[in-house]
Amino acid sequence: MTNQARTKQRMRPAPLVCWVWALVIIAVPLSRPPEMLGIEVPHSEAFQEFNDPRLEAFGSGPLTQFAGGPEPLRVVALGNSRLKHATFDDRRFGDFAATLGEERIEYLRIVNNWAIFQDFELITDQILVLEPDVVVLQLELLGLERGALGRTILTREYIIWRLAGYGPWNPRNADQDELQFHKPCTNIQTEDALSRRLERTYEWLRDDTGAESARLAREFIARASSLGITVVLLGIPMTERMEQERPSSPQHLVDIAGKLEAEASGVIYLNYPEALPDDRYCDFVHMNEPGREEFSAWLVRELVGLARPGLHQTRPQSAESPASN
Repeated sequence: MTNQARTKQRMRPAPLVCWVWALVIIAVPLSRPPEMLGIEVPHSEAFQEFNDPRLEAFGSGPLTQFAGGPEPLRVVALGNSRLKHATFDDRRFGDFAATLGEERIEYLRIVNNWAIFQDFELITDQILVLEPDVVVLQLELLGLERGALGRTILTREYIIWRLAGYGPWNPRNADQDELQFHKPCTNIQTEDALSRRLERTYEWLRDDTGAESARLAREFIARASSLGITVVLLGIPMTERMEQERPSSPQHLVDIAGKLEAEASGVIYLNYPEALPDDRYCDFVHMNEPGREEFSAWLVRELVGLARPGLHQTRPQSAESPASN
């Protein structure tokens, strides 16, 4: 063996040493807040890749072909898993509206688990370019920011993801199809389940109406309003027990919704008019199939009621280009 070969052999790190350094690098985010590390976790690339084609299909024409008559009411809805469980999936929502004898609806629902408005930031321009008749925003998006532990978990996952050389960044390695489309949830309503739900909520979310995510939500609402798009701020009820612990429509968010209604044209706050019984939920927060049907029927009628004053009329021209912000 030549001296040069011996030198290269000595310089080659042992596998154990590599693993020790990798563990040190991964462990750092667990000991310091993400903002102290200067690491900015990007938006989910997998989420965007999955939903870009859905938005393109929505923009290219009705998913359900309607014969004759006026164009369907076009609705885009953004929220978390509670919105997913409270409303029928895209095509079924439109079919369900037809069974009620109501106006035809073309519905596109995009959700994220433990959602904050910032999760949807990369698709908001696309939504505004499409100019749907109505955008539905789950009310909580006006006042939620990512919790400290949630940020730390995502930072750690992102570092591991990049070190491992995986494909498009996909937080929590989420099944994107399952994330967007309904899957029946387990029927669990115990005190232990409630405690765990609250614990995870405070890990992943914090209330902060002054944070960047809430600011982006208000900015999006103003831009949509300027384009003549009706914005519905939607309250989605939970079980009475969960409402006692963490209300779905807290007064400070209802007040913000009222202020936005007064300031911007076409902004409307909607909240289900009464509490649903516990047997309409599969757990403390997600509706089961009977609850979903009941809530969807109410929402369909509310959306159609909004359409009747003339949402299909020509919208005012705006100097603002949605893609410019």
